[in-house]
Amino acid sequence: MAQVYKEEIQREYNCPADKFFEIFSNQISLASNICPDKIKSMEVLQGDGASVGSIVRGECNFENSHHSGTHRVAALDKDNKSITIEVLDGDMTKHHKAIKITVHAIPKGNRCLVNWSAEYEKINSTAPYDLKKYLEYSADLGNDFANFAQKA
Repeated sequence: MAQVYKEEIQREYNCPADKFFEIFSNQISLASNICPDKIKSMEVLQGDGASVGSIVRGECNFENSHHSGTHRVAALDKDNKSITIEVLDGDMTKHHKAIKITVHAIPKGNRCLVNWSAEYEKINSTAPYDLKKYLEYSADLGNDFANFAQKA
């Protein structure tokens, strides 16, 4: 049986959790407009990009190189401001499989605390790295989303 790894980080952002969650979960196709230097494109391939089953393809600059991938919205809990995506293909799947990433925005007054977590399996024991770097990159993008949400 394969070992499941879990990585988690938290970040606090200067915007209400409702606004952060709305932008991140329902308007992900705007990502290339929100942070064009980091996200090159987000294209909805199936569904509306926000509901369970929707499939989205994205391209970004990660660690000074081009990365791309496709994900499916696996779970959405609007009441708890949580979304889980499953990575279907792309750069993250070169060394990992069964990748699920969850973003959970928690209200903290006019701010929010966001938990970013990833569960995954390594394709083999010599896979070169964990997914913490991807989570940190995503959490850094959260600053751009929070700034955009404040203006919306």
